[in-house]
Amino acid sequence: MAGGVGRSSARTVRNRRRRVAELVAERGPVSVEEIADETGVSSVTIYRDIGALEEAGLVNRSQRGLVSPAGTPPDSAKAGAQDHPAEKAAIAEAAVKLLQPGSTVFLDGSSTSVMAARALPDAPLTVITHSLLVAAELKRKPQLRLLLTGGEYQATDECLVGRAALDMISALRADHCVIEAAGISRNECFHPDDAVAQVKQAMIASSNRPMLLVDHTKWRLTALHRFAALSDFAEVVVDPRTDTMYLDAITEAGSSVTMAEQPVCPHCERMAAGLGPDGGWRVVYDVPGHPRRELVPTKGIEMQMKGGQSCPHCDNIVHGFGMG
Repeated sequence: MAGGVGRSSARTVRNRRRRVAELVAERGPVSVEEIADETGVSSVTIYRDIGALEEAGLVNRSQRGLVSPAGTPPDSAKAGAQDHPAEKAAIAEAAVKLLQPGSTVFLDGSSTSVMAARALPDAPLTVITHSLLVAAELKRKPQLRLLLTGGEYQATDECLVGRAALDMISALRADHCVIEAAGISRNECFHPDDAVAQVKQAMIASSNRPMLLVDHTKWRLTALHRFAALSDFAEVVVDPRTDTMYLDAITEAGSSVTMAEQPVCPHCERMAAGLGPDGGWRVVYDVPGHPRRELVPTKGIEMQMKGGQSCPHCDNIVHGFGMG
């Protein structure tokens, strides 16, 4: 009797976990509480199921507690900003340099677009966005004109979506739109949320020179909703670690490629500024003709770039190789 109950229980667990995996695949980022409500079991049980599915490589759980299909990129701009921030910041800086003073720009709510908003100078420029995160960055820049779309508030991405947002975007015309894809596969761009994907589509359709921001980790990733093809963009901004095969795909699609500058390791930057190898001392000179050398204390040095990524030069030195 006990053996029969055990087999039945194991079968029930397998069926429930299969249902959980299917539910996550269908809906994209979903909370544990929603899964528990859908399956009729406790959140504690669902947490165990999610743990088993993660080990099996079927789902991912974000820091925000949302569960996504395996291989799906982060579920929000805030979460996405934690991944490869050095590359994303470099891409954002490069994108901003392509915008002319006096132009009108759509900015979506992606993590790299938020960084682009942060990098924008306080200069005459009109920005239209559905993102509250972008708006928060721009409100401190009085020379910049900011238009925020209407729409339904979506807490996951802290943005406005829906018919009101789409109607406003469609009624306007901008010089540029600056958007990011959650994944790119076979020259098509994807996002896990349908409402956000629709906003991206509307921005592309209402701009003269659509611009795509994509770091090297987004290639060969897909999400549930396709919103554009590479050929829909006039410009694509990438980081230096992007494989040449993807650069070729961009040019073959008819888009211009802009390569962001290599993020600078603080250690290498201090070495170039004349600091000692440990970043703790430097040599100081008096006026020309009267050199005076003395050691002066400086702040300590971080051996890693932002985001916990180590500099390849420093890695080589640690492993006993030269700077190359």
